[in-house]
Order: sequence, then C-alpha cells, then structure tokens
Amino acid sequence: MTWGTYSLDVKFEGKGVVRFMDVTQHNGNTFNTAFLQEGGTGLAYGDDPVKGNTKCPECKKEKSEHRIHELHFVQAEARKLSKEILRVASKQKLGMLKTHENEEGVEILSGYMIGALICKCGQKLYAAMSGGYYVDAFTEAVKSLQQRDGRWTLCSPLGKDAIVTNPQGKKMKLSEFKDNIGRNRPGVCAGPQLIQKALGDGHVPGSMSEIWFRPPILRRFPQGSKIVRVKHLRNELEAEKAFRHRQSVPSCDTCKVVLTAMLCDVQEKTC
Repeated sequence: MTWGTYSLDVKFEGKGVVRFMDVTQHNGNTFNTAFLQEGGTGLAYGDDPVKGNTKCPECKKEKSEHRIHELHFVQAEARKLSKEILRVASKQKLGMLKTHENEEGVEILSGYMIGALICKCGQKLYAAMSGGYYVDAFTEAVKSLQQRDGRWTLCSPLGKDAIVTNPQGKKMKLSEFKDNIGRNRPGVCAGPQLIQKALGDGHVPGSMSEIWFRPPILRRFPQGSKIVRVKHLRNELEAEKAFRHRQSVPSCDTCKVVLTAMLCDVQEKTC
C-alpha cells in the first residue's frame, strides 16, 4: 500500500510517518482521486509505471516517491499564460501556433503543450512550451507576465544531446534515453524543460502543470488537430483520452521515462 499523505517532518527509516486519517493511493497513477484530498487536480508527474514497472531505473525506489502534483493554483497560472498568449498575439500581430507541412506540402497550423512550474520555495514560476523552438507570442506573453509578477521565468528548448540533471546531482544525456520511449524526442516536451531550468537555477520543483494550447482559428486557414490524445492511468486503469484547449494533459510515453529519472529525490530536497 502507498500512502498519499504523510508527515513531512517526522520520519522513520527515511520516510514520512503515516498519521491517523492520512489517505492511501495506488502506485504509479497519473490520475488518482486521492490526490484531490491534497489540494491537487488529480494529476501528477514522474510516477508513471512503464510496462508495469513501478521502480525508478536510477535509484530503484518506488516512482511514487518522485511524484510532483499538479495543484490547482499552478494549473491556473498555466491557463493565465494561455490567455496571455492570445492577448499578446492579437495586440502585437504575432504568430501563436506552430506550423508544419503535411504530406501534400500544405502548411498546417498546429498546437503545442505549455507548462508552468513553481519551485518549492515559491520564488520562481517557470514557463515552457513543447517543441524545438518557441513561437513569438509565447515568448512575449511570458515577458508580459514577468512585468506584473517577477517570479515568471522563461525556459528554453532542450537539444537532442542536452545534458540534464536531477535533484541528486546526477547528470544524464537526453540522447541516452532509448528504452521504452514514445515517438516524442526526449526533452522536447515542456515538462523536462521546466524541471531542468528550475534545477539549473538551484531550485527544486514543487508543482507542475502542462496544458494543451490549440485555440480555435479561422476556417480559411488549414486546420491541424484540435486535440491531443494520451494514454495514461486513471485510478489504476489504463485509458486513452482526448484533451482539448486549456485542458491539463498527463505525461506522454517518453516523459513517463524521462521525468522519473529527472525527479530522483525530489521529495527529499528543498530550495
């Protein structure tokens, strides 16, 4: 049995002591109703089992010990960023969607993931978007928010050979993540960018939110997909769900591997 809550300052054999009325949860759920009792939305990152394995390949501990929750206020910050992208794009006439060519050579406008992460001490609020480059409206939106709240900090894309670290201080090359990954290149998603930037600045990830950004666009433009589909565990059962604009999205198959390694000992560290 895994406990969803426990004492943070009273420990036995390195683990928080369970108290009366602390809630339980199943191992490795990316969505669990027990998380709601902790102030979360139900989503968490870094705890996903891969092919049934609930142990971290780096430290061999349970992945649940590497988990960071999506809390409501961090989700609200990600949605605030989403709204600011729309405002800035309209005001400054900037591109807010990504483009790619389909098989017929037609340029398609497509969405992407945007993420927000707050560190444990609350002094930094990081922003990232998925992909190998940041669109202008995203960059300017983060700068705009930073003028009102100095905690906002812009991340940057991670190259395929980038070296990342974890709270233990271990360095890892993204290109070396090859086993059990999905179609996304390691590090291309918003989550790894957020975690790496926070750790690089000397802060420890506290809560994170990743949401899908794909607002409606005029029909005269070639329409890319309006949704993103992800397979994840929901209360111990695997399910595939379509997520729409501004909805929180669980980890992709690649991040189910990468985020666990990047969050080793995250629950033991503070900023």
